[in-house]
Amino acid sequence: MKRMALTTLFIFAIGLTSFGAVDEFSSKTIMIGMIVSDLDQSLHFYKDIVGMVQVERARFDVDADFGKQSGLTDNLPIHVEVLKLGFGEDATQLKLMTFGDRARKQENDYIHSHTGVQYLTFSVANLAPIYQRIQENNIPLLGETPLEMGDNHFILIQDPDGTFVELIGPMEIKPPSQYQIMKEQSNFDAFKKELPYKTPSRSKTEIESSKKFDFFGLFRSKEDKSGDDQGSVESDQEIPASESKAIRDKFKRFKKTTPYKTPSNRDAVSNIP
Repeated sequence: MKRMALTTLFIFAIGLTSFGAVDEFSSKTIMIGMIVSDLDQSLHFYKDIVGMVQVERARFDVDADFGKQSGLTDNLPIHVEVLKLGFGEDATQLKLMTFGDRARKQENDYIHSHTGVQYLTFSVANLAPIYQRIQENNIPLLGETPLEMGDNHFILIQDPDGTFVELIGPMEIKPPSQYQIMKEQSNFDAFKKELPYKTPSRSKTEIESSKKFDFFGLFRSKEDKSGDDQGSVESDQEIPASESKAIRDKFKRFKKTTPYKTPSNRDAVSNIP
């Protein structure tokens, strides 16, 4: 009986110790730092192919002094691009940074070629769209992947620097939408490239007809107005100055003595016999 009580107390003490160790971490997420040879290529791989996201405040710089004092670099500044596995504070972060040719690239044939972190595992909701992006970007599949793993599939690829990337999830190939079917049948993209859309230009007849009915010049283009201005200058030069002044004075008197009024219903009623 005493032995059983001591055993129970020992197991309980071990449980408390383990719980205390886990409780020491303020976050359950590990932020992974990865040195890459080409930052743009790695961003394209992990964002556009794997599907990681870059949210606000997803990049920062570390100056050379802090790099040396912290022991991270030998007096080199650091620029970091942060990718996350979705949104939220607990989403895994992948911090990408480059130092040009200072870091030597590893030739990884298999995960046992070198020590250290050699591969990342991504569990996805649907592997089909990622698999399609892998094929579109001509990224070689390793081994005989994709492999079936019960309800899931397993894909193994490498990033631009040789780090292995495991992708695990169901391969749910959804049927194409009606829009996709119509687009493929009509071959709209090829038609768009061969016959680009052009804005139809107005014919001379349409321009002349618009000039006849556009008394105030509200609907004329700049070219039409400039042409009309030149024409008006030429016409003013042909008419004598005295006659032109007389016409303008007559129009001003007519404008003052006979203002235009919008007819009202009262006027309409008064005109009824």
